[in-house]
Order: sequence, then C-alpha cells, then structure tokens
Amino acid sequence: MMKLSKKQLLLLACSAFVLIVGITLLLSALGVFRRDDADRLASNADAASPAPGTADSLLGAKAGAPSHSVETEALVYSPLNGLPIAAEDARLRPVAVVINNIYVSLPQSGISEAAILYEVLAEGDITRIVAVFPKPLAEKIGSVRSVRDYFVDFILDYDSILVHHGGSATGGSRINSLKVDHLDGMKLEGTAFWRDPERFRQRGMYEHSSFTSAERIEEAIVKQNIRREWNEGAEYGFLFNRDPLPFAEIAKENGGDYRESTEIAIPFSRNYTRRFRYHPDQQRYAAFNRDGPHIDAGLGSGEGAQLYVSNIIVQFVNMHIIPGDPDGRREVATTGSGAGLLFSEGGCTTIKWERESHASPTRWFFENGQPIQLKPGATWICVLQKEANVVMDDSAQ
Repeated sequence: MMKLSKKQLLLLACSAFVLIVGITLLLSALGVFRRDDADRLASNADAASPAPGTADSLLGAKAGAPSHSVETEALVYSPLNGLPIAAEDARLRPVAVVINNIYVSLPQSGISEAAILYEVLAEGDITRIVAVFPKPLAEKIGSVRSVRDYFVDFILDYDSILVHHGGSATGGSRINSLKVDHLDGMKLEGTAFWRDPERFRQRGMYEHSSFTSAERIEEAIVKQNIRREWNEGAEYGFLFNRDPLPFAEIAKENGGDYRESTEIAIPFSRNYTRRFRYHPDQQRYAAFNRDGPHIDAGLGSGEGAQLYVSNIIVQFVNMHIIPGDPDGRREVATTGSGAGLLFSEGGCTTIKWERESHASPTRWFFENGQPIQLKPGATWICVLQKEANVVMDDSAQ
C-alpha cells in the first residue's frame, strides 16, 4: 500500500471539506436541507401561541378560515367542534342529515361523526335528530326522514347542505323561500339514497329504511352543481375554549347561575326523555334513550358504540301543535329570543339565545352578553318547550 506524505494528507482533507460544503449548499438551494427553516417555523409557532385568558385563546368561527393552525399548516380548527381538521375540508359547507329517532327505527348509523346534533319533537311524542357533519365519511347514514320548517332554521346556522327524505308542506315552503341547497330522497331514491333490504322486507319498516352514504352525498352534490364551499367572509359555528380555565370559572365569570350536574334528564314529552351521564375520566357525556345507551350501529354494538358529546345545550322555545293539523305537526318558534342551559365538564350554567329572522344565524350568550364558549368536541342541542323542567341529579331546573 502506498504511503501518503503529510502534505498529501492535508490536501486530501481540504478537498473533502470543500466537497462537503459544496454538497450542503446545493441541498440547501434545492430545499432538501433547511435547518434554518425548521428553527424559524418553531420560533413562529411559539410566537403564535395565544396567551391564556386572552381573546386569542378562543377558537373563532369564521367560515373557511379558523383562527389558528395546529402543528402543521395542513390542519386548522373546525368552527363546528373545535377539533383539528384538514384545511381543505374546513372550507367545505357542512352536510346536515335529518335522522329518524322513533324507537322502532333504532339503531341509527353514521351519526357518531356529527359535530352537532339537534334533537326536537316532530309529531307525537318522539323526537327527530338533525345531524350536522363537517365532512361525512360513513358508508351508511340514517335512517333518513322528512324535514320540518324549523329543521331548516337549524341547518342555516352553518350554511349546511340539507339531506332529507320528503317533508311537510311548511318544510318544503321554507326550503324554497330561503333557497336552501338540499338533497331529497323522494327525488333521488336509487341514486343518492337506497332502501335497507332487511328493513324493507319487515312489516311496518318501509318508512324507516331510507339510507344514504358520504360517497353518494358527494356524488349528488357534484351532479346537482351545489355550491360546496362556505360563503367567503361569513361567520358560522361556535367559540371553543383552548384556555385551561375550567368551565365552572368561565361560567361564574360571565354571570351565569352555575351548578354541578352529572346526571341530566331532558323531558321532550310525557313518554320520551333524553338522558345524559357525565364521565369525568373522559370529560364527556354519554347519551341514553328510552332503550338504554344511544348507539351508532356503524361503531358496532358494544360499549364503544355509545354516543358521547362534550357539550349539551338546552334551548327553550315556544312550541305548540298546529290547530287542525291531522298529523299533529308542531310550530316551533326559532326566531326572537329566549333562555337556555349549557352543560359542560360536569357543570351547568344559564345562557341566552337570539335570532332576528329565519335567514339569520342563532346567537348564544352567557348572562352578561358574552358569546358562550364550548369545550372542543361534539355538541348536542335539545330544542325544548320552555315550560319543561330539566332534571339535574334528581332535582328540577
């Protein structure tokens, strides 16, 4: 083996150093090695973090442009549930599906994906659910039922695309007068909607057999050329608290009548009560109906299939059966103003709501007039006759 002199070794080392520097500069120019960028992004992330107790610690509700990004520029916070969502999906209008809730139609499918669930009486003693999805993903959603005029008001709070199967005369009238984008199973059965074969064959289950899916909804939206993105500059959704300040302190600071409550019973009618139970370990509420745990069949049939939500809102409204209506349909006053209750983190406080018109959004306030703050996660909104007594831990409110 040939021996190198000291001078030759020194020249070889210098050449190697120059080569390494040259490769590093080349990679930097190509964007492959950018340590300075990583440092800059980390610095910017620290600078952008909101200080506790400031307005910036709340997630805003501006459509398509939530206030703060999360970890990467590809994720933002959803104004519907305050949870991370892909930025491109956050620009999409929500999809709101009218869900059957009569006990013979259970279990439902796909509703665990909803960010907001409205529950309200339709005809008789049983409620119907309007599930608002940031972007549905489920392969089976339903069963889908008909729309009422006040359901339309709920979904307009979020500029939602309405999915339903038929509707009352007043429901159809409100859809037409407010030019609501919608998919109707009466017209789209066999394409955007299908009949569950097992239910279809059962006696008395035909009206509870209409289902749809995320894929079919998207296909129908494209085919009907429905606007898919939120209106630029409009504001939808809620404020969500990212500050570690407990809900009890937030409620008391905003003038509400606060009390702890872990068991909640909401009487929609003489024969139907919605129940919730708070689980401190999860900081969420488990939902129950007349048959026990309220489940999503898409999640299976065990404990993991039960629905949980982070917040419960009770909206007290004027409500009455329409005189002379042969089916006992109801008129529900969704405009004006009224009282309400907000449950979160095992506690409850009084709130207020107001809505100027059917075309304008509902606004929710604490007693001192500040917008309510929700815990990130799903929210269940119970629209209830204002004379009803909500029972908390065996005492009426």
